[in-house]
This record gives sequence, structure tokens and C-alpha cells, in this order.
Amino acid sequence: MKFAKGDVIVLMDGDGSHRPEDLPRLIEKTKAYDVVVGSKYVKGGKTKDKLYRILISRIYCFLTSLILGLKIKDNMSGFVAVRREVYEKIKLDPIGFKINTELFYKAKKFGFKTVEVPIIFEKRKFGKSKATLEEGLKILKFILKLRLGNCF
Repeated sequence: MKFAKGDVIVLMDGDGSHRPEDLPRLIEKTKAYDVVVGSKYVKGGKTKDKLYRILISRIYCFLTSLILGLKIKDNMSGFVAVRREVYEKIKLDPIGFKINTELFYKAKKFGFKTVEVPIIFEKRKFGKSKATLEEGLKILKFILKLRLGNCF
């Protein structure tokens, strides 16, 4: 992220699950919002994942919202457009593959405006899932650390 150019930084999964054609809508929304989340769980959004993956994702989103007080329905999303000024103000200290969860929480704490826009989440085209029980426990531990204020 620190080497990105321009006023907007976009993060997206490298496995083909995020569609490039959704990028213009995310970037356009940064004119009115500081952080724009590509969401499969808002009206118009959709996922092509298998049922068990949807259930796991929903459980983690629920727990994250509960612990961190986020109002983002897809707070585990890996598809985000963020204004450079937000990134520069927020000190990120991520673990694992959920950098955006930390971004959402810290953006909220700093008073930045966040919005979700619907996307279609495709089945993975490349690579393997990193979503293991061990990684899930790391994420829960990190979310608790964020909530307790140990990451600022």
C-alpha cells in the first residue's frame, strides 16, 4: 500500500474472486466516502461460494461486528477502495489476510465515512484458501487485540 500511486488505493484478492468491472463503482464512491467496501452481503451483492464458506464468512462477520462495533455487513471483504489520506492517517499493523478488517475499525475510530457497494464475489480462479482453523483463531485474537486498543 505504501508504494501505491494516486489518491485512491484499491485492495482486492489476487485469486480472481473480485471482478475488475466492479472497480469503477468503488472508486467513484470515494468522491463521497473515505472507505468503500465491495460487499457481497448488501442488496444487489452476491457470492458464488459454496454454502459452508458462506456460513463461515457470515459467522466471522457477525463476531467481528459484535466485537468491534462495525456496521459493515461484509467486514471480512478483501475488496476495498480507500482514500490515500485515510491510509496515511491510520497506522496498520495487520496479521494474516484480513488487513481490511483493521482498516474498517481504525477508519471508524478516526471518524472516516465508510460505505458498502454491492459486488458479485466469484469462485476462486487461482490458488488455495488460507481460511484454516489456525488462521481463524489468529483473526479472532487480532480482533480482540484491536478492540482492547493494543494496535494503535
